[in-house]
Amino acid sequence: MEENDAITAMIAVLETCEANAPSLDEQLMVLSLAWLERAQRLRSDALAVPNGFPDEQARQLRELEKITALVRGDAPDLELERLFHEGDLEGVWQHLRNLQKGGA
Repeated sequence: MEENDAITAMIAVLETCEANAPSLDEQLMVLSLAWLERAQRLRSDALAVPNGFPDEQARQLRELEKITALVRGDAPDLELERLFHEGDLEGVWQHLRNLQKGGA
């Protein structure tokens, strides 16, 4: 998926979530449930390939570990806040991708 398409998809998901779940806590719960459903589907689809299920499970765990590390090491991020307030969603996307990759 191209970066611009991913940004557009992210915006659509967040807008739908905001429209249907009143609080940020509820929105996060909805997004978590959606992630779990998609992850389960990927693991199930991977059953068609030898070692596909454990390989997909390991891949998903690596992604969750990256998220865990970001949350655990989180500190106020003035650059991220600035990008949000300016409405620079492409900048937000790139900033979060850099953090996920271990950059700044």
